[in-house]
Amino acid sequence: MLFEKSTIIVDTTKGPHMYHRYHFNFKPLLKFLITTILIVAFILTTYLVAVAATPKIEVHCTNANYLVFRGIETGEYIAYVKFANAEQVEAIKNLKVKVDPSVDDFGLAVREAHHYEIRLDGKKVFVCADDVIPPANYNYTLSAQEEADMLAASSEEVNYLYTELNKIFKTSE
Repeated sequence: MLFEKSTIIVDTTKGPHMYHRYHFNFKPLLKFLITTILIVAFILTTYLVAVAATPKIEVHCTNANYLVFRGIETGEYIAYVKFANAEQVEAIKNLKVKVDPSVDDFGLAVREAHHYEIRLDGKKVFVCADDVIPPANYNYTLSAQEEADMLAASSEEVNYLYTELNKIFKTSE
């Protein structure tokens, strides 16, 4: 309780008398304030971590039937998908990206695709599986160190997409 009542019995010449005194008790108020501050700090921290951990990426379908990933804040195009079957497109929709309704108009491939294009460090790089012959203009294979250097120089969104699209398109083990 915020105010504590104390009863004092005083023995006087006219007999015992009972007096009541009220004292302000700051401990419950202090506990309430500390608990409130901790709860608000926890909620705010959780919110900020969730917002910071979510990549800011948008995916939409172009008239040329490409799925295009674009950074919302930067406006730069990050990755392109030309061929994907229904399962792969559904997996793309389930990524932490903002999905434009135009993605439903994407022309689906019959078979599972194993390649996509992504910009690492601002340069377009073709990522492919062993069974896919890359086009002539993307026939340079990155070494593991070059790939790591480019990912280190790239944004959080590029790193996220690179990891997730590799899983979807099974281009890396």
